[in-house]
Amino acid sequence: MLRVSTSISKDALGCLPLIIGMPLVVTENIASSSKIVNGSEGILRDVRYSLDDAGHRIAECAYVYIEGSEIHLPGLDKGVVPVFPTTQNFKYFKPAGGSFTISRKQLPLLPGWSCVDYKVQGRSMQRVIVDLCSATKLSNVYVMLSRSPSLQNLAILQEFSSRKIFQSLSQELRDELARLDKLSQQTLLEYNQRHNIT
Repeated sequence: MLRVSTSISKDALGCLPLIIGMPLVVTENIASSSKIVNGSEGILRDVRYSLDDAGHRIAECAYVYIEGSEIHLPGLDKGVVPVFPTTQNFKYFKPAGGSFTISRKQLPLLPGWSCVDYKVQGRSMQRVIVDLCSATKLSNVYVMLSRSPSLQNLAILQEFSSRKIFQSLSQELRDELARLDKLSQQTLLEYNQRHNIT
């Protein structure tokens, strides 16, 4: 149960490795107005622990620096936010059959050394190493290759099949692109008519 997949445990790891200075990813919307949302990147500054009855350390609060955050709490540097544990409930299916529900209390953080493509959509990253072998669709490849602002800061981890990049767009995406193209042409036509441009 400690090693159950994060897709089952809703990102609540059984054991969360924390090292001061490590990159982290926030997994919940903590303070949307202050840019502390699911997918926000941060750097671990400190952790406060308590001891349980068996003498195990339990993380009670992590202090995470999130660049661009407007939060400035007394006693903390600007951009450093306290992150408290949350509870996730999930169903565990035993290998021999049967299941039961687990309630796990964990900091809503994941190590940020690596991320899947859907967690980094819409973000720019200064340096990126991508594994195109893991891409299942052309849209995954696009997200991976377009995160870095320059090719000099992009590295491809290993050789990959050319089929990853030479494949047809899904019909749904082609329909959406055609719809957007039609809207673009209509907008341009209306603009030209309103401003007497020929």
